[in-house]
Amino acid sequence: MIRHSPPQWSLKVLFIFLAVSLVTCETVDDLFENIKSTDREAPSIPDNLVVSEITSTAMILSWNPSTDNIKVVRYVVYQNDIQVSNDSITSCQSVGLVPETAYSYEVRAIDAVGNISDFSSKAEMTTEKDANEGVKDTVPPTAPSNLIASNTTQTTTELNWVAATDEVGALEYIVFQDTISIATVTETTYQVTGLLANTTYDFTVLAVDSAGNESPLSNVESITTVQEKKSGGDRILVFTKTAGFRHTSILKGINTLKNLGIDNDFEVDQTEDASDFNTDNLQKYKTVVFLNTTGDVLDSAQQTAFENYVKGGGSYMGIHSATDTEHDWPWYGQLVGAYFNGHPAIQEASIDVVDRTHPSTEHLSATWVRTDEWYNFKNMSSNITILLKLDETSYEGGTNSIVHPIAWYHEFDGGRSFYTGGGHTEESYDEPDFRAHLLGGIEYCLRRE
Repeated sequence: MIRHSPPQWSLKVLFIFLAVSLVTCETVDDLFENIKSTDREAPSIPDNLVVSEITSTAMILSWNPSTDNIKVVRYVVYQNDIQVSNDSITSCQSVGLVPETAYSYEVRAIDAVGNISDFSSKAEMTTEKDANEGVKDTVPPTAPSNLIASNTTQTTTELNWVAATDEVGALEYIVFQDTISIATVTETTYQVTGLLANTTYDFTVLAVDSAGNESPLSNVESITTVQEKKSGGDRILVFTKTAGFRHTSILKGINTLKNLGIDNDFEVDQTEDASDFNTDNLQKYKTVVFLNTTGDVLDSAQQTAFENYVKGGGSYMGIHSATDTEHDWPWYGQLVGAYFNGHPAIQEASIDVVDRTHPSTEHLSATWVRTDEWYNFKNMSSNITILLKLDETSYEGGTNSIVHPIAWYHEFDGGRSFYTGGGHTEESYDEPDFRAHLLGGIEYCLRRE
């Protein structure tokens, strides 16, 4: 950095002030206050502003030092009229620039008492083109390898493969079923659903990098889904009539129960027609499931037919808002085991698994944490056996205190009854543990345990 000596006349002025200060007994601070109050001269304008070493994202700016009657203390640099630097040296580096973009720079000098010079002449420049731009990635990834299928059922199979490699590294995988693309994923696994029983399928996978280059296909993995089991005669009727709030998860629940039937040897019929509750029709079924029913859904004759069905050994299973059904039918209240008494917002809660010997809970650990709409209950039957109870300290809005059942079963009036408070959300029916919980309830009602 070039430095200039101050002019001789400015030294003379300083000596004069020093002499005066000695005569008047002024302090050095007083002296410089006097200098500050009398110095109105701005530094000279910085000149020879030069831009050098220009790249796509940076450059160096330099200039000749300014002069001042006292002292230049710093330089302010402006990039496109915005201050970007304030320092005492006569150069600066500007970084983080955008390739192929025009920039202008100016500099002003400031002296010890704050006088500021006019702007220097502008230095204009344009950053270089990005060195990597235009270098197109044309190298495809390697092919995914060792594609295998496992856990194949009548309707599903799980695919896994070894990751492809690529120069860039950002990869997606396209999964093909019989040469038709069925999914694009970023992981090296995919669960195929919606297959037909006893049917052969061929699967392949290819990788795609961020430039769109596609790899060769993986090896072909062929599978044959499990043969559909012949029905053993067990049939269940899923009843979904609503006379109040209607849950959007009903359709998901129906499909879940039907798929459980396909995989576990029972037939599922679904109805919203209350007239199906007659003696001749009900005798076809071992279990009747009330799936998110609400309000008064049966007339007196239909209620009588259902009571006789249970007294004859038929089973009942209630899911979620089945407890918000038939509040004015005392027999039903005893059958289901309790009535709905409000709920807080959907939230995560901890569930204590009280009984792990029942088919609906034997797959669970001691604590089950999940998200759902958690019902409070009233008119709780004293004859139920509690399977699951909510820990009210784990969520907000519980009103049943220490004993807050959320799933239970009991023998009632000649038949069996199972109830679970889960199943408000559509996501519930995608949870493996909740699906197993439902299946266990059905197996109890079918007397398969």
